[in-house]
Order: sequence, then C-alpha cells, then structure tokens
Amino acid sequence: LWCAVFEHFRGAAQISDMMWKVSRYLDGCFHMLLALGFAHLHETATGAQMLALLRDKLLFLVGLLQSQPSLLEQCPFFGKNLKSSLKWTATLIHSHPLAFAQADVGQVLRV
Repeated sequence: LWCAVFEHFRGAAQISDMMWKVSRYLDGCFHMLLALGFAHLHETATGAQMLALLRDKLLFLVGLLQSQPSLLEQCPFFGKNLKSSLKWTATLIHSHPLAFAQADVGQVLRV
C-alpha cells in the first residue's frame, strides 16, 4: 500500500492536503515498523531495500519543497509529513546504524 501511494504521488500533477495526510500516516507506520519492529534490521533480507525506498521518498519530499515552497502553506500536511520523515530517519539511523552501513550509508544519506 505504501509503495502504491508513493507511485501515485510521483505521477500526480497536484496532490491534495487530504492525500498528504494519508501519506503522513502511511509513512509514519512504515518508519515505526522499521525503527521499532526489527531487533536487527540489517539481518533482514530486504532491510537495505526498505531503506532505499525511504530514501527515495525523502528525496521526493525534499525535491517538492525545493521546487514548490508554497506547498508548506497550501498543504499543511505536506510540511508535517516532511518533518516526520526527517525525524524518523534520524531515529532509524540511531536505532539501526548497521542497516545503513549495509545499504551504503553514503548513498542513503545523500539527499
């Protein structure tokens, strides 16, 4: 579901605030799952791939902020989503540093 919504966002010309709200909740669930749902994320077969997905979403959010700064005013949940994603990414780095090392930390953090 998370991937489907993200793909929809990539192809959408305009995204409503309600969809940003949905995205925020789905992103939060995915971040919490990764940060709190695995004792050793680096030992999972798809840990590095999941981190790459999160990196792509974060790049997408930052890219939108750079190209359309007015989104912060027009869609309050866009800003909340970006802030939450940054916060949870920091939590993930603290909780699972080995997963970031395995996923090539330089690539994952190059935003």
